[in-house]
Amino acid sequence: MQAEALLKQGEAQFRQLADTMPQLVWTADPNGQVDYYNRRHKAYDGIAHMPDGTQQWHPVLHQDDETPTRNAWMHAVRTGEIYTTSSTGLDSPTAATIGT
Repeated sequence: MQAEALLKQGEAQFRQLADTMPQLVWTADPNGQVDYYNRRHKAYDGIAHMPDGTQQWHPVLHQDDETPTRNAWMHAVRTGEIYTTSSTGLDSPTAATIGT
């Protein structure tokens, strides 16, 4: 029971921190399915969970960044390597790093 309470406390602290950041923060499971977005995602119309479990990222990626970003993400999911990418975004510079 204590371990479960500590886990819930840690999750709450993570969410509080993530929700105060101006960046779009998200996590995904080992299969690449996004399982968390911070509140910042609401600022981008169109981020959507698709029926096949993928996400629509058009609102946050510049057209020139879509293919390299998608390729880097698929590589990280496939290999388990760290995912890191930068893009100009549509409204400000963004960067993302996540371990899969």
